[in-house]
Amino acid sequence: MNEQQTKVVEKTKSSLGKALIVIIIILMFLLCLGLIGWQNYQLLNLQTTLQQTQTNLKQQSSIIQSNQSNLQHVMKLISHDTIGWALLETNYLIKLADINLTINDNVPLAIKLLQTADNRIAALTDPSLIPLRRALTNDINTLQSTPKVDVWGIILRIETLNNQIGQTAIISNSFTKPKEHIVKQTETKVAPKLSWRNLWQVSLQKLKNIFVIRHQKDVPQPLLSLEQQVYLRQKIQLLLEQAQWAVMHKQPKIYHLCLQNVNKLVNVYFAHNQQAVQNISQVVEELQKIDIKPATPNISASIRAIHEAQQQSFKGTMSS
Repeated sequence: MNEQQTKVVEKTKSSLGKALIVIIIILMFLLCLGLIGWQNYQLLNLQTTLQQTQTNLKQQSSIIQSNQSNLQHVMKLISHDTIGWALLETNYLIKLADINLTINDNVPLAIKLLQTADNRIAALTDPSLIPLRRALTNDINTLQSTPKVDVWGIILRIETLNNQIGQTAIISNSFTKPKEHIVKQTETKVAPKLSWRNLWQVSLQKLKNIFVIRHQKDVPQPLLSLEQQVYLRQKIQLLLEQAQWAVMHKQPKIYHLCLQNVNKLVNVYFAHNQQAVQNISQVVEELQKIDIKPATPNISASIRAIHEAQQQSFKGTMSS
């Protein structure tokens, strides 16, 4: 190859090298432009995403605030509903206590029912229910101070009295003839000749000495036969059993009437000089003094308080 050809080849190589360098530069420029465009596109997408995110956050925030208000409203309704149910239960317990007082005279059960109602209200820890608790506490204290009747104690005492009467002998209070009084006849000096008037007076005096009229206040009872004694004991036993029934059913009139009749029969047909009869009379008198149905206080304060509490709860629910 000659020198001229060599120069042409070298020129060609240098031209190709320059062209290749230009192409590379162009490619690098285009690549940079592509990278810049891609970055700008990503930035635009990121901005759009951020804007959507902010919008979503605002929407979520408004939803959360709305849910919070709704939750508070629901909690308020639930609170009112809980108080309402508690007041309904309390009202039922108070009415049940009032029924046991007015109809059954069951003071212990009424106290337990009011205590249960007070515990139910105390669990709410609501200051607006303090007047109700105050009324319940006052009524409970009043009922606890009511005199208690030992029903079974009285029934057992009557049963013991019945056994004691059954073992006591009946001694009739029969009539005994009064002792004859020796009447001294007055000696009268009769004149040999008496007028008809003097003769009448002397005859009348003699008749008074023969016939003696006596007045007895207490009519004695006749002697009782064995059958009559059995009947008397059965009658006394029946009266005492009726008195026991009266104690269980809170019937003071029947109770006192039965004991009064028993006392009369014992005083009439049993000898008073017996120590057993004196003990029986003393026990009967002690039983008669017992008030088997003492006055029971009412619980009107608790009834009024529960009605007022229910009205206030209803007004609060309607206003919410």
